[in-house]
Amino acid sequence: MTTSVPVRPLVLTTFAPEPPGHVDNPFTMMLEQAITSVGFDTQRFTWKTAILGSYAIFHVHWPDSLVRGGSTLRSLVKCLMLAVLLLRLDLRKTRVVRTVHNLEPHESLNSAQKLLLRRLDRMTDYRIYLSASSMAEPCGEHASIIKMGRYTEWFADMNPVTMASTVVDKFGPELLFFGMVRPYKGVEDLIEAFAACDFPVQLRVVGKAKDEHYGDQLLQRTAELAHALLDLRFVDDNELWDVIKRADLVVLPFRNITNSGSLILALNAGKRVLMPDSPLAREMVEEFGSEWVCTYSGELAPQVIKGALSHLDDTARFPNGPDMPDRDWAVIGAQHADVYNSLLAGPDSSPTAD
Repeated sequence: MTTSVPVRPLVLTTFAPEPPGHVDNPFTMMLEQAITSVGFDTQRFTWKTAILGSYAIFHVHWPDSLVRGGSTLRSLVKCLMLAVLLLRLDLRKTRVVRTVHNLEPHESLNSAQKLLLRRLDRMTDYRIYLSASSMAEPCGEHASIIKMGRYTEWFADMNPVTMASTVVDKFGPELLFFGMVRPYKGVEDLIEAFAACDFPVQLRVVGKAKDEHYGDQLLQRTAELAHALLDLRFVDDNELWDVIKRADLVVLPFRNITNSGSLILALNAGKRVLMPDSPLAREMVEEFGSEWVCTYSGELAPQVIKGALSHLDDTARFPNGPDMPDRDWAVIGAQHADVYNSLLAGPDSSPTAD
């Protein structure tokens, strides 16, 4: 007599397959691990699998990636493929979940792309928000908040590195911006504030510029600034962790954001974060305390930076950052399982995620 093995429901995500030799985004890797630990299998997105494959849940992250290509032709092909996929999802009554990373795409879309994404949005059965400030209205029975997970475990075994780009003569406390460099993140505001500082301080910006022209503009702004280093390239996790740990204050002058992996990573590294006042910033202050998240109103100015630097001793006693029990990946995996199980059980079921 043979014992049948229960079939684990498959969740197809819109995460792209990992190219050979490429180290993936920690968020995607840890989320997949958390989901597979609670009774589901996950598979990454290909058009063939999405249209012809069999899966229980279609989980959408960054939906504009489904319609945006590197050229007009590729974008058109993606739009045609998405139209077919939407028909397939509708015919098979596949449950659709969306994690809302951004309320609006970072780059503009054409009318056809917007039309298709609106259709996908109408077909979405459940929305997961990463913060309360990312919701246009309070959560109903078809939405909940599942916070972005911590990076503590991922970076726990990182080995320190000494790269030419990470070593500069110490002139004063180091301000750090890291992550994808985009116009909405306010890097030019940080550069202008740094240039106006009349006290010893140095600046480092690390991360790949999404737009080469924008990156060139930032390099021109800092060309004549002493003690400023712009490293506009992708850096691996080991080097990034080393850069963060060397910094004194992480500055994230983002405009209109509703979540930030950079903020969570900086806190995991035991670094105080300076950011503009916003609904998200106030959420972070409430969760972690003003000793970890320092906010400012109006323009970023030298006196704001000086004030944030003057309180670094408040966090120096905690090199591993604040506790984040709600951002434990076991908790996040269980919350996703609640969502998936409720959708597969039927329309009358409701998940228990907050």
